Amino acid sequence: MSGFMFLAPYRLVFEVVAIFALGVGFWMTYGRGRPSGRVTKVMLWLGTIILALVLTSGLWHGLLA
Repeated sequence: MSGFMFLAPYRLVFEVVAIFALGVGFWMTYGRGRPSGRVTKVMLWLGTIILALVLTSGLWHGLLA
């Protein structure tokens, strides 16, 4: 992991881009009039759960250690 430490200053940028991408995904899936498939919805919600776990890892990491 220490090989990626040079990206640490850009963490906020990555977080904002990821949240924006999920927002666009939700808009394309639920906000438009076109129907979306079940696999698309499941993958979108799975990505949301994974991102929520990653973004809140600093809060619950201490509980596991």
